[in-house]
Amino acid sequence: MSKEKPKDAYHEEAVKCIGQGRSAAQQYGMDIADEKSLLVRGLYQLAITSLDDALSSFESVLVQKPTNIVALMGKVCERIVECFP
Repeated sequence: MSKEKPKDAYHEEAVKCIGQGRSAAQQYGMDIADEKSLLVRGLYQLAITSLDDALSSFESVLVQKPTNIVALMGKVCERIVECFP
């Protein structure tokens, strides 16, 4: 039997890390809706196929930076996943 963790364990770890990052940002007066946070959240949401939430995260970045390549690629990936479930 493999000693590899199941995918859900990695997802739980990611949620924990994102939460810790948000808490630290709030504690030090940083904006929790900054570009990097939204991109990380959007990528995680894509990974768990929470497509509407992912699209919202990427759109939030693109409002401020319409040429952000990660957000643009995230939107493309979201559309691909949506078209080919």
